[in-house]
Amino acid sequence: MLSWFRNTYSLIQHDVVSRLCTAPDFLDTVIALLDSTSELRKDLIRQLVSIGCVFVRHGGKHDWCHDPTTKGSQRVPRRAEINEHLAKRILKIMSDP
Repeated sequence: MLSWFRNTYSLIQHDVVSRLCTAPDFLDTVIALLDSTSELRKDLIRQLVSIGCVFVRHGGKHDWCHDPTTKGSQRVPRRAEINEHLAKRILKIMSDP
């Protein structure tokens, strides 16, 4: 049953990500994220979007970023200030295949 759940979850997740990539309001969502954050967070979001990442879910403390090509996911803190080492680590994880 666990393998069925994993396969079903994977299919649903892939469907959601493919819909988000083609959604016309995707850029509006990214722009809204950029308006309410610090400069380092803005730069991190811009770089993640430029390498092809999609923001899948927005939580209270973290946003979930997904890369459809590598199928990797990473959480991005929603704090006003993000540690520079953490930002570099997130970019390294999301850019490596």
